[in-house]
Amino acid sequence: AGAGGYKGAVPIGMPVKVTEGIVGWVVQTGEPLLANDVSKEPKYLFVEELADTRSELAVPVKIGTETLGVLDIESAEFNAFDEIDLFTAQTLADQVAIAIENTRLYQETREMAVLEERNRMAREIHDTLAQGFTGIVLQLEAAEQALDEDTFKAQKHLDQARRLARESLNEARRSVWALRPQALERLSLIQTLRQEIERFTQDSGVKANFNTPRKKQTLSADIESTLLRICQESLTNVRKHAKASQVEVNLAFEEKAVRLSIHDNG
Repeated sequence: AGAGGYKGAVPIGMPVKVTEGIVGWVVQTGEPLLANDVSKEPKYLFVEELADTRSELAVPVKIGTETLGVLDIESAEFNAFDEIDLFTAQTLADQVAIAIENTRLYQETREMAVLEERNRMAREIHDTLAQGFTGIVLQLEAAEQALDEDTFKAQKHLDQARRLARESLNEARRSVWALRPQALERLSLIQTLRQEIERFTQDSGVKANFNTPRKKQTLSADIESTLLRICQESLTNVRKHAKASQVEVNLAFEEKAVRLSIHDNG
C-alpha cells in the first residue's frame, strides 16, 4: 500500500523478493518495522516506481508464528508515522490474518463435508447393492436348480429376484439423496427389523428369532438406518457364508446405548 501523493504506482502483481528490503525483513523475522527516514534505514530497498518514498511502515500479517504476508504503507513525507499508526496498522493486519484463516478453515470444512458425504454415499450404495445382488444371485441359483423339476418353484425364485433388484435400485437411489431407507419411512425400527428377518427366513429357509425389548426408546434417524444396515449385512453374511439352520437377532436398549446382536448356529 502507498500514501503521500506519488507520481505513479506499483503495478498489481509486481514480485517482491522476501529476502530483500523492509518487506523482506518483516517476512523473515515476523516483526514490524517503522522507518520515518528510509535513507537512514539500511534495510530499505530502493524501487524506481516508488522513488518518492521517505517513510515506510511494514507490519506482518500472521497466524500464530507463521507470516502470511506484509501490510506495507509508504509515504512521500518524512516522519509520516508514529506509534499509534504502528498499532493501527498491526490491528488491521491482524484482522486481515483472521479473515484469511477463517476463509481457509471454511474451505477445509467444506472439503471435509464433501469427503464425508462421498464416503457416506459409497458405504450406503455398497451395502445396499451388495445385499441386493447377493440375494438376487441366490434366488437365481435356486431358480436354476428348480427349473427342470418344479417350474412353479423356479418362478417363485425369479419373482423374488426381481423384487430384490427393484428394492436394491430404489434404496441405492435413496442413498444418493441421503434419504432414510424406505421401510423406516412408514414403519418403526422394530417393525422394519422384524420385516427384514421374516423376509430373510422366507428367502433362505433359515429359521430366525427376533427378541425385542418391552420398553421402546426413541432413536435418531441415522442410528435407526445404521442398525437396519447392520442387520441386513449380517443376515446377508449368514446366508452367504454360514451353513446355519437358525439365527437369533437381539435388540436391547441400555441406559446410554442400543445393542443389536446377531448369532447363528453355523
